[in-house]
Amino acid sequence: MSFEDIRNQLHAFWLPRIGARPAELLAALARPSFGFTATTEPNANGQCRFGGPALLEPGTAWPHYKDLPLSLFAIVDTDALAEFCDPEVPEGTGLLNVFILDCDSELQPEAFWDRYRELKPPDTVAVIPARTELAVPVEPVPLATPFAPEPWQVTAELLLPDTFSFSHVYNLVKRDPGDEYPDFDLLDDIQEIMLDEEWQGNPCVSGGGDRAFGWPDHPTGSGPLMPDDDYSQPLRYRQLLQLTGNDQWRIGGDGGWFHVMLPDAALKAGDFSQAFPAPGHW
Repeated sequence: MSFEDIRNQLHAFWLPRIGARPAELLAALARPSFGFTATTEPNANGQCRFGGPALLEPGTAWPHYKDLPLSLFAIVDTDALAEFCDPEVPEGTGLLNVFILDCDSELQPEAFWDRYRELKPPDTVAVIPARTELAVPVEPVPLATPFAPEPWQVTAELLLPDTFSFSHVYNLVKRDPGDEYPDFDLLDDIQEIMLDEEWQGNPCVSGGGDRAFGWPDHPTGSGPLMPDDDYSQPLRYRQLLQLTGNDQWRIGGDGGWFHVMLPDAALKAGDFSQAFPAPGHW
């Protein structure tokens, strides 16, 4: 089933329940997303994987926060994702190397922790693209965490945002286009319908697990921490990567999921320098 078929199915589900205009607006909120599951088959879907060496173009510097190196957490192969559908990045983006300051795994040497405690840095990420035909493996620099590679199998999905964490997004869905204020009664209806068993079997149910793009899922009950908390522009930011943890790494403390976000305009322009972390702690 194509994404267009799923979107039409989504519209058909909501049409008799909330009306024509809200159903059309709601279906338009659905975004392509790519779920990742661990596999023993290398290159099951291109170079998508957790950990392993970075794949960088020659001459690209390993990213640091001051003098602390970030660690290669994931590679998102946009060429492989494009075989399913348009991941909404510029053509030729290739491989996205996602680096994060590893302050949660138990693989770091004591020298890292000594320096980390001295600097007390914020959560830090860097996303470095590399053209597939030019990329070469680069092993972690000293003090960067050498995560073992875990290849990912890709499942393409079309997902809606969670109605509770992203209720401000659903404020865009209104019966009356001239209404200045959100239609809270309509939002209540949508939230109630999404609790029904009939909806739970729908292919657009918000997706958990490791994934690229789509909408963030927040099992902690909190929404993503945006840099400006500007809810007047609910579609301003996009998810690039969601990580839920594995045997090598997970968010410390009581746990949670890690999200890498960036402005929508930056994603479409291929400007990954604007990526920022949005961890969801319990």
